[in-house]
Amino acid sequence: MHVLGRRDWLHGAAALACACGREPATAQARVGWPFAAPQPGPAWDPSLDWAFDGRDAEPMPVPRPGDWLAEHEETGQDVVQFLADEPNRPEPPRDTIVIQPLAMVHRKHVGPIQPSLVELVDYVGRFFVLPVRLADPIVMDRRHVGVRMNHGHEQWNANDIDGVLREQLPGDAYCCIGVTTTDLFPSSDWNFVYGQASLSARVGVFSLARHDDAFFGGPPSDPVLVRRRGHGVVTHEVGHMFGMQHCVHHLCLMNGSNDREEADRSPLQLCPICLRKLQLSVGFDPAARYRDLAAFYRTYGLLPELAWVNARLARARVSPSSGFSSTTRTQIFGHSPPRR
Repeated sequence: MHVLGRRDWLHGAAALACACGREPATAQARVGWPFAAPQPGPAWDPSLDWAFDGRDAEPMPVPRPGDWLAEHEETGQDVVQFLADEPNRPEPPRDTIVIQPLAMVHRKHVGPIQPSLVELVDYVGRFFVLPVRLADPIVMDRRHVGVRMNHGHEQWNANDIDGVLREQLPGDAYCCIGVTTTDLFPSSDWNFVYGQASLSARVGVFSLARHDDAFFGGPPSDPVLVRRRGHGVVTHEVGHMFGMQHCVHHLCLMNGSNDREEADRSPLQLCPICLRKLQLSVGFDPAARYRDLAAFYRTYGLLPELAWVNARLARARVSPSSGFSSTTRTQIFGHSPPRR
């Protein structure tokens, strides 16, 4: 019997942890609900209490029948466990998030993308506070990526795509996320996935196919809602590539979801626990990050997200010129695990 090491186990778990739409789904009895209070990890400057103190964060509600946590056993990952898992960390020269458009030999026309690739690059850069670049499309074929038809829609095998991306991972890439307008599936017993990503291999893929009701033959969905769904799935998957497992403590971008209704209930924002994980990995001024996101939400009409971010900034009580001191940044990186 092959015994998995911790990092092997995390990689295997990630392929399922990021996927939605398993068919059929068998409900499991929840154990230990509600979850224990998360440990916040290394101390931060008291001036950042407004960003990382999770006592006022909205708690994770009791799962409804059919929800992700009603059907998947997850133990949660607080900041202490996140650091113990030794996640990857972006450092030069591997400090760029690469967004990789995907096509197939028999389907080279990618089709209209909503949100646009330019918009995705802009948003991901603001969200993760890292450089982001758009790569030239990769054209795959059936020798390397499985293709099937499901309910009248062509689907590509997400696990096979991950394999292709691992082989072509650019030298400057902290991580590489593939994007397609074609539906995805990870294995024969899954109906579809919105996307999936590895916690350690720094690759993942997501699809924009299911975010518009036109995909299912209905009238087109509200473009702002379609935009919100697209930004939610790409940042969720990239979040996994920073070593963040599904959040079980608060309503959070990193919550798992079984279907679009559940995904729509999740916010576009990281809860304080997951925000702290990202900050320990990247190092940023939370107020400056929120100001950049607010400008994006204002531009693209994501008004509920704009209101949420402005409320957080009001709590920060900081001036636009305030920033992250070099001392604080050094302290934070001193607690981060070495890059693997």
